[in-house]
Amino acid sequence: MKTEIHPDYHSDAQITCACGNTWTTGSTLDSITVALCSACHPFYTGEQRIVDTEGRVERLMRRFNLGSAEEATKLAEETADRSAAAEASADAAAEAEREAARAAAQASMLAGGAAPSADDADDKPEAASDEPEATEEAEAETEAD
Repeated sequence: MKTEIHPDYHSDAQITCACGNTWTTGSTLDSITVALCSACHPFYTGEQRIVDTEGRVERLMRRFNLGSAEEATKLAEETADRSAAAEASADAAAEAEREAARAAAQASMLAGGAAPSADDADDKPEAASDEPEATEEAEAETEAD
């Protein structure tokens, strides 16, 4: 192995992020400065933001005449809010559907019919119309009388 050709290895190299986070590692450099780390990167923090390097967002906005980066950030926040609201309403609708299925199973059991099994629920299409349920309810009422 040749001597004097390898760089010096610093086992206590200091890494500093733009967010202020620092840690120690081994490197051939004495100190390293980075723009993002696991403490501030949007993927790890769950935060949605535009990471702008060298004015790329502004250049894109000018190129396509879309407005400013502040408007893009505001639009991204509004989109995130709308998607969160849509997800919440979808969860509420799914819960209401499950509750309706439970009520139908209870009504069927009270009417003397067998409770629908888990296999029967898997065979039914998810987007079923309301007409068959109304027919089943009417049959249950006539049997109860």
